[in-house]
Amino acid sequence: MKLHHYISSIIIQASVMLLVLLLASSCGRKEADELFVRVEAVMDEHPDSALAMLDSVAYMTDGYSRSQRMRYHLLHAKAQNKAYVDFTSDSIMKEVVAYYDAHGTANEQVEAHYLLGCVYRDLKESPMALQCYLDATEKADTLSADCDYGMLMRVWGQIANEFDRQAMPYKELEALEEFRKYAKLCDDTLNYIVGIELDRKAYFLLSDTIKAIESINKASALFRKHNMDSDAAISSLPLVSIYLKRNEIREAEILLNNFERKSMLFDEFNEIAKGREHYYCIKGEYYRLVNELDSAQSYFYKALKYGQYFDAYEGLLNLYVSNNATDSIVKYSRLKDQAIYNDYTSLHTQAMFNADGMFDYSRNQRIAAEKELESAHSRILIYIILIVSCVITFVLYILYSKKIRRKEAERIMARNEYLKMLENYSKSKEELDLVNYDFANYVKIKEEEIANLQICINEIEKQDSGLGEQINVNKILQDETMQVFNDMLSPRNTHSITEKDWQSLTNLTSHYLPEFYAKIVNNNCLSKTELRVVILTRLGFSNSSISIIMERSIQHVTNTKSSANRKLFSENTSKRLYDNLLTM
Repeated sequence: MKLHHYISSIIIQASVMLLVLLLASSCGRKEADELFVRVEAVMDEHPDSALAMLDSVAYMTDGYSRSQRMRYHLLHAKAQNKAYVDFTSDSIMKEVVAYYDAHGTANEQVEAHYLLGCVYRDLKESPMALQCYLDATEKADTLSADCDYGMLMRVWGQIANEFDRQAMPYKELEALEEFRKYAKLCDDTLNYIVGIELDRKAYFLLSDTIKAIESINKASALFRKHNMDSDAAISSLPLVSIYLKRNEIREAEILLNNFERKSMLFDEFNEIAKGREHYYCIKGEYYRLVNELDSAQSYFYKALKYGQYFDAYEGLLNLYVSNNATDSIVKYSRLKDQAIYNDYTSLHTQAMFNADGMFDYSRNQRIAAEKELESAHSRILIYIILIVSCVITFVLYILYSKKIRRKEAERIMARNEYLKMLENYSKSKEELDLVNYDFANYVKIKEEEIANLQICINEIEKQDSGLGEQINVNKILQDETMQVFNDMLSPRNTHSITEKDWQSLTNLTSHYLPEFYAKIVNNNCLSKTELRVVILTRLGFSNSSISIIMERSIQHVTNTKSSANRKLFSENTSKRLYDNLLTM
């Protein structure tokens, strides 16, 4: 009896402890959701605060649900990126990407891939970073009303930066075009103008000074139009260097003075903001050309303090050439050559980093594939042992059941045939007697049967209007014109569909489905591609079949169907297009 009470007491205590843990977990998860809302509210303006808030609850994440853990890591990576805290590992973000690819919305997938790209950017694995950014653009649903255009703008900005680092100006220009497109879609005027101004870097690399000047002037004009005088002054600084090289001193002086007055980059000691020290080289060159050599020398030395070696040494070399200072000319010629060599070495090192990044990626992918293959082999071996015995038993049962069912079916079929033969015999005998003795009455009876059948057919078609339309659809599908479309779905097909084939299909549709065809071509709202996709959809072709017939990607077909559905039925989805077409 005592033992029974003791066991009951233990069970009750365990139940209470379990209940307490469950309640604590529930409360913790609720608090996590509230925290995430607060973090997102301060993320853009105060990323340091957002990061500190997330770090303060890091020890609690084991009690979160999986979706909350993934949300925590996504927000943490976002805050870390915005606060300019370098990433040191890709393991967590790879897990986050895998989770959101399986469970997240399109916007969440874009953000996860973008942040993984930022991780690889900090790890100096440029090829991997670029691939992640491009993957992010593929995940976006740009036709959705809630598409995050701001995130896509940032993704394309990073892509442009990667192409700039890899000295690929044409690709950089394409990426900046996409950057501006999404900046415009999200009404980000500042970044839209910045995207125009950044074109200059690619054009300078292409030695196209005219287009570089055009992009700078266009950006400066837009900055001034929107009362962004500081940004306008900053964007015009590269023109100063161009004017100085052309010896257009007055034009350079005007822009330089405007930069110094309006850029707001100088502190109370007249020191320029960090990262903008190349200004000292420009200022020194200006003083050299106006023959204020002491000031020029001072600015060139100042530029050297901030690592602007090549331009500073070149400026000092030109300065001493004009003074015929032979010793200084020799000295700064060597220093300039050394700066050129160092820049080349740096670029060569970056290229090796890029190559190493790609090599590491390929090697890691191969190792992961090998481990996955080993694991798969072990699982397969276990499954085979379990499945084979089940299959043998199942097959024997199926064979026995089929034999019993076959015998029963044969018996029923023989009996039905016998009864049908008796019925046909009686019917034929009655018809023969009727023909022999009253042929006119026999004809009248048959005419009445035909009339009644016609009435029944008309009633059925009236009650189910789609039945007649489906018959016409079947007529189209059985027409010899459709053979070339069906041949496209064969793996051995080597031909493409011609415009004549498309016209034949259009004519068939117009003939057999006139009301449907008239509605889809009304007001010419559909493009040629959308019209063809709509016709194939109405005829029952799947997305994959349409993509093969039209030689386009499935994603392209899905986007086209969404566009057609929006124009015809004001719905931004591809899934309901077929159902909507049936109602036309």
